[in-house]
Parts: sequence; structure tokens; C-alpha cells
Amino acid sequence: MYNFYTNAYPKVELRPCCRYILLTNLFFIPLISGFIWMANHITMIEHWFFYSFAIFGIFMSVLVTLSQLATRYTITAEQIIIRKGLVARTTHYIELYRVVDYEQRQNLLQLLVGIKTVIILSRDRTNGCLKMVGIKANKDIVGEIRRRVEFNKRKKGIYEITNH
Repeated sequence: MYNFYTNAYPKVELRPCCRYILLTNLFFIPLISGFIWMANHITMIEHWFFYSFAIFGIFMSVLVTLSQLATRYTITAEQIIIRKGLVARTTHYIELYRVVDYEQRQNLLQLLVGIKTVIILSRDRTNGCLKMVGIKANKDIVGEIRRRVEFNKRKKGIYEITNH
């Protein structure tokens, strides 16, 4: 919300919800347990093969979880800042006056766990389509971004002319 006393919007910090992280790692659980079951019940000497696949599945699950935990979205008064990466950190900046459209999506699993995907379309050359995945569904992120975009466009004197 806009603060009239400081003449600015406060920062909004977002990260993927823990329910999203659990949802994206769900398919690793039957995969890993299947490989462990096969390794325990196989009569051949190559049971190490199935254990190695199980260890690889656990490693990939941990890697996916850590990379999702390292993702941060910061919405300031004039920019959206996206920080991603575990070993090598990447930071993208989208100027709010360049944003042209917003979208919210929820598939069936997202509806069940209460999360959503917010899609921001902008005229930014390097990051024209930003997908903020795993955001809590009860947060009005699109409304907050829309207010800030309109404020920045008015502040910079940018008007959009469209043909209907």
C-alpha cells in the first residue's frame, strides 16, 4: 500500500511457498522408494545399480529444493528484482513502467494446496515474461504490482495507446 507520509511504496519480499516445494518434489518420493524396493528385492548381484539411482534421486530432490529456496522476488517502488541461483547467483531487474500485462494461474494441484503462479509480461528485452511460481494464493500480488505500475507510468509520463 502507498504510504502518503514517506511518498513511497514499501518493499514486498516473496519466495516460493513451502507447499510448492513439497508439490514439485512429490514425484521424487515414489521414484526413490521404487528404486530402493527394487534394490532390496532383486536377486541379482547388480542391486548397487538401483541404489545408485535412489541416491541420484535423493540428490536431485535436494538440489531442486535448495534452488527453489534460493529464489527471491522483491517488488520495490520502481522495480521487480528476481534473485535466483545456488552456486552462481543471477539477479534480474524489471522496471515497473515497462510492465504491460498480468496474469494469475492455478492448476488443480495448486488450487488444492493454496498456491498460484503470477505471470508478468513486460517490454523488457531480457526478461519479457516473468513467472513467479509457488506464491501463496491469498496474497493480492497482481493488484499490488498493478498499482505500482500505474503509479510509475504516471510519474514518468508514459501513456499507452491501443486500438480496439
